Amino acid sequence: MKNKIFKNLKNTLQDSIFTWDYFTDFEKVTKNVNKIEKELNLLNYLIGKENLEEEFLSLVEEYPKVRKILPILIAIRDDKLSCTPIITDVEVLIPENKKYIFHDPIDNNIKKSCLYFLMKAD
Repeated sequence: MKNKIFKNLKNTLQDSIFTWDYFTDFEKVTKNVNKIEKELNLLNYLIGKENLEEEFLSLVEEYPKVRKILPILIAIRDDKLSCTPIITDVEVLIPENKKYIFHDPIDNNIKKSCLYFLMKAD
């Protein structure tokens, strides 16, 4: 379906002075993906896992650097995290600054917050 939509977009664009590089800086994208390629591949390990939550926590505990790419996956820039409140308790609905969950040394609270972030980001 997505491929069909993209083909339609591509086929219906009128000739102009703009190239695909006008819309996306592919060189920059490639450079940025290369910076986080290892962490992305570690997250690929989770694909198809029966107990995703347990496997995610195990992965984060063994490879804490994986946490730094979670905001990227939902398009939140690291410099915006400090002013982006995250609600982790839906019962009280109190937004909090959670930037620390992606950078501080890992503990049980951070693992719980990362898991909540991962499961609610979809």
